[in-house]
Amino acid sequence: MMNKILALTCPPVLILLMRKIQDLVGKKIAAGKLRDTRRLHLACGSNVISGWSNVDFKDAVGVVGVDLTTGIPVASDSVELVFCEHFIEHVPLAVGGRFLAECHRLLKSGGTLRISTPDLKKLLEVYSAGNIAEWNDVGWKPATPCAMINEGFRSWGHAFLYDEDQLIDALKKAGFGNMKRVGWRESAVPGLSNLECRPFHGDLIVEATKGA
Repeated sequence: MMNKILALTCPPVLILLMRKIQDLVGKKIAAGKLRDTRRLHLACGSNVISGWSNVDFKDAVGVVGVDLTTGIPVASDSVELVFCEHFIEHVPLAVGGRFLAECHRLLKSGGTLRISTPDLKKLLEVYSAGNIAEWNDVGWKPATPCAMINEGFRSWGHAFLYDEDQLIDALKKAGFGNMKRVGWRESAVPGLSNLECRPFHGDLIVEATKGA
């Protein structure tokens, strides 16, 4: 309600300034909550993982509120593991690149990012096969193959879908090395197994390690 009142009574410049101040204050509060974190679960939604610092856009029980598109208030070279499931497809490519660079910045040398996102190649394969029932178990029931591919690109706030080459390239540009595609809920890195909460539909899951 207060934001609506401000929008009606305040000049746009003042509104932007107040929002920036709110963001800075929010980041400072979040930084305090995340000061000693070693395992960071980003864009957690309702999937709160025990033993991790769970972060999403708004504060909730067990969740620290952070706008991940404007930076992550965690010290550089301080985190051992980062996990992020189905977030990067919701932001434009350039914003996704900055997000990956932030993940690289806050990880310790030898730390690992595990990132999961819908696979563009899988969507195209399902479209070519005409299998519109592929995602029925998660409530997505497109009427036709054409509707499926349009919804896959545009629904749920999707902004950019990755294939493996594109995601690997984005991780490389963010500074990561030793990148590899891994199986659903499988990992050779202690702490990164059995994390995904979504049913598996050919998701693109990559682990990337920060070098020395």
